[in-house]
Amino acid sequence: MPYFGSQWSFSPVISSVRISAYAFDANIYWPRSINGATMETYHRWMEVVVPASLSALPVINVPVGFSRDRLPMGLQVIGKHHADFSLLQIAYAYEQATHWVSNNLPPLLQA
Repeated sequence: MPYFGSQWSFSPVISSVRISAYAFDANIYWPRSINGATMETYHRWMEVVVPASLSALPVINVPVGFSRDRLPMGLQVIGKHHADFSLLQIAYAYEQATHWVSNNLPPLLQA
């Protein structure tokens, strides 16, 4: 893929925090502005994830933290072409090392 081509010489994956907006009220179709920038369409607010999503490369998101308002943030990890299983192994290793889910149970999963 030309967009990610030179990155593969450094690492088997590319990772980046990918967020333009935190979760918003389900009654809002899309945020009309983010940090003063107008979002003309539904897709504009999520444009930071579009290149990876359209690249035909495997992509996975893992949780990495919370905003000041306790809204979740994630890390997008992009693998090489046909490296789906390797990417799943990396995500699994991350979960095993951080115990993210068991240490940060969503309220609906808490007993």
